[in-house]
Amino acid sequence: MPAPLRLWLLVLVPLVMAQAPSVWPGQLTREEMQQRQMIQMLEQRWQLACEELKRTNQKVSLQEAVDIGLKNNPVLSTTYANWQATEWQAKAIRREWYPSLTADNPNPDAIAYRHLNRTVTTTSGSTTTSTTSNQNIFYTAPRLQLNWTFLDPSRTPRLKASIATIRSRQLLFDVSARNLLLDIQTAYYQLQQLRELRLSYAAIYELTRQQIRIAISKRKSGLGSQGDVDQLRSQLLQQLIQLIQLYEQETTATNQLAYVMSLKPGDLVFPADQLSPVGGWELPLQVTIDQALQLREEIKANLAEAESFGWSSVSQLNRYLPSVSVFGQSQYNSQATSSISNGASSGSSSVNQFDLRNDIGLSFSWLLVDGGIDVARARSLQQQSLASQADAEQERFRVALQVENSYATYRASSMVVDTARLQVKQARKTVDFAIKAYNGTSTDATTFIQNIQNYLNAENSYSQSVRRYNTAVAALYRYSALWPQSAVNPLSVRLSELKTTKGK
Repeated sequence: MPAPLRLWLLVLVPLVMAQAPSVWPGQLTREEMQQRQMIQMLEQRWQLACEELKRTNQKVSLQEAVDIGLKNNPVLSTTYANWQATEWQAKAIRREWYPSLTADNPNPDAIAYRHLNRTVTTTSGSTTTSTTSNQNIFYTAPRLQLNWTFLDPSRTPRLKASIATIRSRQLLFDVSARNLLLDIQTAYYQLQQLRELRLSYAAIYELTRQQIRIAISKRKSGLGSQGDVDQLRSQLLQQLIQLIQLYEQETTATNQLAYVMSLKPGDLVFPADQLSPVGGWELPLQVTIDQALQLREEIKANLAEAESFGWSSVSQLNRYLPSVSVFGQSQYNSQATSSISNGASSGSSSVNQFDLRNDIGLSFSWLLVDGGIDVARARSLQQQSLASQADAEQERFRVALQVENSYATYRASSMVVDTARLQVKQARKTVDFAIKAYNGTSTDATTFIQNIQNYLNAENSYSQSVRRYNTAVAALYRYSALWPQSAVNPLSVRLSELKTTKGK
């Protein structure tokens, strides 16, 4: 908004919320009194709604909004976690090269203790003999197994497929960060525009109230008509409706900005900066398109997915080749037995047995026939690879379209900004002239209302063109895969924090 117009608004806007003079001076009829009370009630309801927005005093610049959003938004945490998940999958495949060592008991009773108590009674004629024996047995049989699969034809293709997936997830992290940045900028510019419009409409609303007072005075002095008063009152109510609608839009835009910044529920912020055009886009259209086709992460991510599917297909086919492993086993068996007998022949005995067995050899596994299951799975993965390549090609067309549309909006809105700025100045002059003329009774309310509406249309066109211009510049950064300087440092800080959190 031009500086003189901003100063003009700063002078008039506070009058809206302050105690405004009555628009019905002098003696009031009953009908006029009812109209006055109705409008005052509507104004009070609108002012109470605005007070809710005023309670939020926190204001942020665009740079602060970007810093907070990139720091807090959980979307980056989600995409980073997905990226790290694929890295751990690749590490798991790499670690298949290492031998595995297992300690177990092949027999469920390999570690056991057994106690036997036996009594034998023998009768020979008139003689009865009892023999009691107690036997304790303790035995163990632990086993260590070493297995090293040094030849697995499916392992290397699986690793390459996982590495390609890592690249894809890393690229998608950049995509989510770029989308988040554009969402923050778009929400910020939208809120700026609505705030500027509300200030402009509020100033015009107060100006219309003043003109109603003048129209009533002119009517009482015989220089005006009741028609002028009614037209101005109708216009006042129309402006109040527009103010209420702007309040709703501004509230929604405030909520949207809080959402993309990931603020606590209920927390709101407002722009600390005035709506003004940002720096222009310096690259020509074709250079921008070429750069986007070369750098856009969505294209690279689809190609990486195609590569991953391709290697997964090779891995599936390689399952038909034999895998060879080195197998080693060491098993230790021990048994300790102690016996005590009482009776006709008493005595004790103990026996200890030890056995250590070591085995080493080669084992292999070779899938000879599976009915073509793995072949079918490999063909399916090949088709998915072709589909991802086609997606990458389609993405190239979409990228070019995004750049072309954003560039067209940028070029058009840059011209509209300059034109609308002149239109606002000219419309303001017309409004000033209409005020003076109406005060001097040389014009009617219809002309005044038309001039006021033209001025509001000019303000609307200017603010909208500036918002579209700023958003188009932000979109060109997004769609050409260039990072604006304002996002480089906060994104680096967030990525560092995510890595530190992963380490914990």
